[in-house]
Amino acid sequence: SVSVRLTILVAVVCLVTVVVSFSGLRAMSMAIQSFGFVNSDHLVHSRDLQVISSMYSQKIVAMAHKVDSGAMDWSEGRKTLAQARETIRSKWAAHPVDDMVGEEKVQVQGIIDSFARIEPQLDKLAGILEREDERALARFTGGALYPAIEPILGCCLLYTSPSPRDAHES
Repeated sequence: SVSVRLTILVAVVCLVTVVVSFSGLRAMSMAIQSFGFVNSDHLVHSRDLQVISSMYSQKIVAMAHKVDSGAMDWSEGRKTLAQARETIRSKWAAHPVDDMVGEEKVQVQGIIDSFARIEPQLDKLAGILEREDERALARFTGGALYPAIEPILGCCLLYTSPSPRDAHES
């Protein structure tokens, strides 16, 4: 009869609606999880690398020049250097590098190598600040400071910049 056919038709339409709705909810859930992965593994890491870069360029370099010019006293310079180094260590330690692969792993290894090269220079700067040696600080800020810091800034910028493939796709 017509009423049975209409009831079956409405039931089928409702069933299809329920199946499509659950499928859509599942897909949205997967998309949200995927975004969470991108956020935690890439955006947060990029933000922290920018913080690390600014610690080197704005905190350490600026501090060295301020102490050299007399705008900051020696003890404040030592304190600023120690705080910047601790921030750099904590931001970098927050991101394990073991699960990175491919090009990302190569870039991260470049950053690690740059950290290894810059640490002796920062130790030297800490020693100069500890001794309060004006001549050594002037030589250091005028000579060794920028060559020591530039590679790490370049690595951080390279890592946080989109690849040419990513720019082409967007």
